Parts: sequence; C-alpha cells; structure tokens
Amino acid sequence: MKYKKLFDFYNKTLFNGVLIKPMIKLFNSKKYLGLFDGYAEGEYLFCTIKLERLCEKHSTLLHEMVHLYQFQFNHKVNHGKSFKAWRRRIKAKTGIDIK
Repeated sequence: MKYKKLFDFYNKTLFNGVLIKPMIKLFNSKKYLGLFDGYAEGEYLFCTIKLERLCEKHSTLLHEMVHLYQFQFNHKVNHGKSFKAWRRRIKAKTGIDIK
C-alpha cells in the first residue's frame, strides 16, 4: 500500500479523518526513521512527513501522524503524555507499537 493511501486509511480508522493531509516525502537517513515538520501561516497549516526509505512504514508513519495530530490540535509536539496515550490507543487497535 502506498504511503498516501496508508495515511488515508489510518487517518480514517484511527484519527476519525480529522488530520490534514501532509506532504509525504521519502529520504535517506542513518539518524532518523521519520521526521515531522509543521508550521502555521495565518489560519493555514502546512505539514510534511518525511520517512526514511527503508523504515518500517506502518509504525513510522503512525508515529509521525501522532506528531501531526499534536501539532494540528495545539499539543506539544513531543513524546510526552499525549504521544503515550496515542501509542497505547494505536497498539490496542492495531497491534502496532509506534515507539
């Protein structure tokens, strides 16, 4: 399944379709499996999810989607309480641990 279709599937099934569609890019990295970048310009949000080409696509995409959710709904974009709550929810529903 391609990343955009995978994003749409998880957005609908796990996030109730509320996430804005980011630009999804593949990159090569020895340091990161995925990166989230977002910024606001007036009332508009612009977001990019970058995924390392050889990463485990489901868990890494879901990890970055949680950061997108945090950004979009004004939570701190980190691995704190909000992230851990989503991690538990995603693991319970899919069996995927997003670490």
